[in-house]
Amino acid sequence: KGICKVLAMTLVKFKDEKSQELVRDLIAEMCRRHSDASLESLNAVFKALCTKELVNAPPTKAAVAALSALLWTTSIASSCNRKSPEFPRLMEYQSILYTLALQTSNTKILDRAYECLRDFWKSDEDFFQLYFDKFSAMEPSHYTFIMLAALLRLRLEDKTDTAFFDANRATFINHFTKGLITVKTKLNCHLYVASKIFLNFLNEDDAKTSILPAIQRWMLRNPETILEGVEYILQ
Repeated sequence: KGICKVLAMTLVKFKDEKSQELVRDLIAEMCRRHSDASLESLNAVFKALCTKELVNAPPTKAAVAALSALLWTTSIASSCNRKSPEFPRLMEYQSILYTLALQTSNTKILDRAYECLRDFWKSDEDFFQLYFDKFSAMEPSHYTFIMLAALLRLRLEDKTDTAFFDANRATFINHFTKGLITVKTKLNCHLYVASKIFLNFLNEDDAKTSILPAIQRWMLRNPETILEGVEYILQ
């Protein structure tokens, strides 16, 4: 527990890749030797990052730290006991950290964040279905949708057909409308940019029956939270 608290300080202090890699290797070894204790202690670190420290930091600064923390999570998830009751919490923190990492115009950070998840999901054939089932079943939010969009992107890289999206069309639309349209607070514009892969799949019927009604309803109720988002959706 003490080691994990100290490791949290390295997120912003260790700038070079070699030092960051040493920390990730230490975390992976801790999870292999003391899986449950390490996972619980590291989840406490992620909770503080996701609920206090990074969410209140400037977006670009938060994105850098979130990317480093996201890399930690994939090392942990690859090394720890997936049957632990703490594992679902780790997955949820991953979604928040990934979303925070996307809230920047720095393409290097954006690409690295997605590549981190892509390489992790492809490292075990069970991961894709595990994560899709988890986030599609969760209460819709911008965090859950952003993870589903990343999973969709990965699926399209492996299989160019649209069967996966067509089979889960209602799930994607539901998470998008509730997570990025009917929101109580204004979202970072880059999250709408990250939704492009989903929006490109929508047909005219989807727009008329699902997306447009949600936009019109929320423009009447809370226009200040969605007005800028509408611009990005239309683009």
